[in-house]
This record gives sequence, C-alpha cells and structure tokens, in this order.
Amino acid sequence: MSDEIRWRAHYSTGETLYQEAPDGERNGYHQIDRKRLVAFDLWQGDHLICRVDMRPDRLGDSPKHLIWRIRHIMNDRGRDDKIHLAGWQRKVNGENVQAILYVFEDGTVLLGGEWGGDVEYMHDIVPLACEKETG
Repeated sequence: MSDEIRWRAHYSTGETLYQEAPDGERNGYHQIDRKRLVAFDLWQGDHLICRVDMRPDRLGDSPKHLIWRIRHIMNDRGRDDKIHLAGWQRKVNGENVQAILYVFEDGTVLLGGEWGGDVEYMHDIVPLACEKETG
C-alpha cells in the first residue's frame, strides 16, 4: 500500500472530522472534539484499517481518552518507518489501562496492551494536553 495513513474522527452528531478532508482542508489532532467523539478511524486511501470505539460503557472509573501517535523507527536499510498508535486510556479500579493498536504502513495491525518490554515502538505514551481529563 502506498497511500499515507490518515485519521477520521466521528461524532455523536453524525459529523466527521477528517485529518485531510476531500476538499484539501487539513485538521490537527488537537482539534478533535473529545466530548462528542464516538469513534476514531485510521484509513489508507479508501481502505479502513481500524476503528477505535470511544463510546461510553459501564467499565472503568473514567471515560476513555483518545490516544493517537506516530512513532518513527529507522529500519535496517536506513529508511524511516512510521507506526501509527491508535487507542484509548482510562482508569479502571484506580489503575491506568490502555488499549493500543499499532498500525504499520503495510496495513499490519498489532493489538497491544500495557506498554513496555524490549519492543522499540511499545514505550510509554505521555498524554498531550488535549488528551488529559478535564473537570
């Protein structure tokens, strides 16, 4: 696959915010209205790679907080490979829990839970200001 991976945010109102809209308008990740967010997608061209369900459920001590990052890894041929991380974090029984999809440019998706270990792209995700819980 050669198209770049792009995100789309889906709102409870039926509206969609595109990272890059069909008319060429670009939106930043910080522009996502997290209070209305019900789903977050990663697309490659016209192909949906994954969808993160952000709707409330009965589990957890807090709502789900969206996470999206791009990690850059230098491969053995000296090329910069991108890995998109998409998922959520929240408190469950007072503990921080994350559900993260690691999406590679070739379309491979790896579901990861707790970060750590010796895998170079599975390290701590520090929340951005737009991802932090607000009163």
